[in-house]
Amino acid sequence: MSSWRCGFLFGTLLLAAAPALTARETPAAALPDKKSAPADAPPLMPPAGVKTDPWKLPGGAIIEITPEKYQELLDEIARLKANAAKPAPPSSCTLLKGRIENGFVLFTAQFGFHADRADAVFALACGQAKALAAQQQDGRTPMLSSDATGFLVQVEKPGDYVVSLDLSLPLTQRAGGSRGFELDLPRAVVTYLKEMDLPADARAPRLGGKDVADTSLTFKNGKLDGALGIENELVLSWRGAPTAGVAPLQTARGRVLVRAEEGWLTTDAELVLHASGGPVGQWVVNVPAGAELKAAAADQQRVQINRADEAGGVRYTVLLKEP
Repeated sequence: MSSWRCGFLFGTLLLAAAPALTARETPAAALPDKKSAPADAPPLMPPAGVKTDPWKLPGGAIIEITPEKYQELLDEIARLKANAAKPAPPSSCTLLKGRIENGFVLFTAQFGFHADRADAVFALACGQAKALAAQQQDGRTPMLSSDATGFLVQVEKPGDYVVSLDLSLPLTQRAGGSRGFELDLPRAVVTYLKEMDLPADARAPRLGGKDVADTSLTFKNGKLDGALGIENELVLSWRGAPTAGVAPLQTARGRVLVRAEEGWLTTDAELVLHASGGPVGQWVVNVPAGAELKAAAADQQRVQINRADEAGGVRYTVLLKEP
């Protein structure tokens, strides 16, 4: 009896509550404000051909671009990413205490730069040289590597760095009897050459194709010193007696004449051999199989020619009786 009554009362309450819920009206304050958009409000999609500031467009606005423009934007993003990954040059480069020993130029190269992020890579160039030692300003060994452009250094964290490399570079004998060296530079904002000692007999030093007197360098008491500016290479040469370990420069100038005669090709090559920077006692000339090497009539008494057949060709050794 009591259980049936409770059920009846519960049902009555539900029935009584239902009309109250259906009859309730939403307060006016809860309704969204359906004001019309201002007449000067930007459209959802800007009109074609009309320049619009994208930062002033409403949320959800749509901008249409052509496929060509989209590809142009993708290419620009790729270019920016490539530049971000490209090693940066240092801000300063100083070549210190250079000297000539046994046919090599030895010096210390100091590179200064600022890294604004961890793992940044800087290009130091100097690819023609061999690194004998490397050190950071805190005494630690830098993370040094190399590629086709020269030496690279990677830093662990942001900050200011000074990296020093002890470099060794072979001297070369150059045309005209001079000797010197070439070294790629990293195009730093500031590049200095300090206390570069040339041999005691060095004279007429040249920087690139210019006399040192016509450049920013000074040559005094056998030392070169001065600013180089923003340069991508250092080409230095001077005149003097040949240095021990530096071979004379051997060059060959040739003229080749090819003739076609009744199904045959005949090739005549005339070579003029020249040595500068010191005497040369012999020359080695490699020619294709079947070719013959002869001395010019005027030089036949001065030379002795030895022949040796090799795989794929012939090796001639020309010995000068009077170098």
